[in-house]
Amino acid sequence: MKKDFDYYMSLPYTVSFQKDVEDDYYFIWVPELVGCTSCGDTLEEALWMIEDAKACWIEATLEDGRHIPEPKPTHGLTNPFIGGLDFDSLDPEAQDTLRRIKQNPDGSYTVVPREEDKPAVREDLPAVRKIREKALVPA
Repeated sequence: MKKDFDYYMSLPYTVSFQKDVEDDYYFIWVPELVGCTSCGDTLEEALWMIEDAKACWIEATLEDGRHIPEPKPTHGLTNPFIGGLDFDSLDPEAQDTLRRIKQNPDGSYTVVPREEDKPAVREDLPAVRKIREKALVPA
C-alpha cells in the first residue's frame, strides 16, 4: 500500500485534549504527531480544528521527506477519545460531544453534529484555502 497523504489521514490517530478552565478553551493534540496541536472554544470545535492541523502536519512532513509515525495500538478501545477519561468530570457540553463521536468504516472518527450547530466551512483555515486554490474553486 502506498503511504501517501490519504493513507496517513485515514489512520485512527489518538487525539488528546485538556480544558483550560482559566481561559475557557480546549487545547488538543495528536500525541503520535509531535507538534500537531490546535485549540477551540468548544470540544467539538477543537476536534474539528485538530483535523485541519493534522492535515497540514502530514502534508508538510511528507513534503520534507520526514518519517510519519503511525498510530499506537488502542488495545481494543473502540473510541480513543473516551478511553481513560473520567467522563463524569467533564462539563455537560464535552460529554455530549463525546457521545456523538462515531467510528467510520475506515477507522477514523467523526463528531456527528447536532442539527442546530452544524459548522460552516471555515474559509480562513490554511488547509481550506490550499484546497480551494488547488481546485480553483471560488469561495
